[in-house]
Amino acid sequence: SGKKIAVLNVGRRPSFVDKKNYENDVTVEVHCVEKNEDGLAFENGKKQFYGETMSVECLGFVRPEMKFNGLDELVTRIKTDVGLSKNSLMKMGI
Repeated sequence: SGKKIAVLNVGRRPSFVDKKNYENDVTVEVHCVEKNEDGLAFENGKKQFYGETMSVECLGFVRPEMKFNGLDELVTRIKTDVGLSKNSLMKMGI
């Protein structure tokens, strides 16, 4: 239902290795970002799109895959990535 602004992760989730087949286990995660009067704001998981079909258009690259020491550190970095993405999108006029 319309375009959404998001950040995308494609990788192996090195912070949460829990499978024997880790090297071949690549996931695609889309973290939605909503546009409001203040620019962009991280939605913090309020909307779920699990099981939905969507098309994703990549407009840039933020950073390579990183390993984090826990969920709090990961969430903090995702928020940083959203901020970096916000700045890039605003520069692009999006």
